[in-house]
Amino acid sequence: MRDINIILQVTLITMLIILVGRVAIRLDYSHSYEISSYRQVYEGSQYTGGAGLIPDQTVFAYAGGAYIQGVNPLKVNPEMPPLGKYLLGLSILAFGNTNHLILLCAVFTLVMLYILGFMLLNNSVASLIVVLLFASEKLFLDQLIISPLLDIIQLPFIFLSFYFFLRAVGQKKDVYFVAAGLALGFVASIKVMITAILIGASWVLYSVIRKQYKNLVKLVLITAPASFSVLVISYIRILIDNNSFWYFLLVQKWVFLYQQSKIQFPFSGWRLLMFNQWQAWWGDYSILHAVDWNICWPIVTVVSFGYIIYKILRKENWSNIEGIIASWILTYSILISFGTISTRYLLPFLPFLYLFSMKFLLDFLNKFR
Repeated sequence: MRDINIILQVTLITMLIILVGRVAIRLDYSHSYEISSYRQVYEGSQYTGGAGLIPDQTVFAYAGGAYIQGVNPLKVNPEMPPLGKYLLGLSILAFGNTNHLILLCAVFTLVMLYILGFMLLNNSVASLIVVLLFASEKLFLDQLIISPLLDIIQLPFIFLSFYFFLRAVGQKKDVYFVAAGLALGFVASIKVMITAILIGASWVLYSVIRKQYKNLVKLVLITAPASFSVLVISYIRILIDNNSFWYFLLVQKWVFLYQQSKIQFPFSGWRLLMFNQWQAWWGDYSILHAVDWNICWPIVTVVSFGYIIYKILRKENWSNIEGIIASWILTYSILISFGTISTRYLLPFLPFLYLFSMKFLLDFLNKFR
């Protein structure tokens, strides 16, 4: 039996390497970043009142190079936090382009998903199957092809924050609450901060339900300040240029309100997730179809919520990781219910649905036996 498991693990890992490798090899790792070319395109784009239309990845690439040369983050793409673009800038300094960072983050994401999967499932083969299923998603692979985007930079830190919080809950050590806060700060400072807020809310929800009030106090006194410190440091250039912490807070308010502009068309996110009916928030507000939608999405959604309801009704015991993932699924559902989203906003959500669906399958097989 052990030999069969080893063969299955090697087979799955080989499939995973081939799958991701076939896409990753298409990236141009010898490409030399020229900030003057990006600046010219940016200055003639819709972001400066020009006639040209440029995609997000062009803006992020230009911002990364500009930030690392000392440009104030409020001058280029201020509607997104700056840390992800600083990381892109470091990749440009180290390797000459952004593709190395994107590949590193993709691998980091899959490794962390496997670690969380093993913590939940206690089964290497099942964990690798979850990783392979997620890695085969066009939604994930497009993060390598349409590069650089901030989602793939943020995603591994989302997983890392959950990992450290699980350690904090299990071992009751303050160092893990600090680590969870720092990872959460990276999440807030790379893309939209609402993701980090929802993660923190899910941890609070879990602590309240499990009556772990000491953990709740540590979340407030240790994790939250650690997270906020990362956000402040990521805006250090603004603090230097404006010499005002109050101005930094006003910027955070503006960014938050900017992201709130997409809170419209209630439950449109569920239509996208379940039926591939993507509600446009521009033009004639028509219903579109997402090319990266997957038939597995409604399946794992129904199975995961069914599993949560089943455990609640049967009053079964929850492990720490089961309770934390369930709290995250329920909390992130708020964003799907009230926001107009694109498929990229499902990247922090889908892996946990895959994990819970696999957990349900394993529990069902064990009970059937």
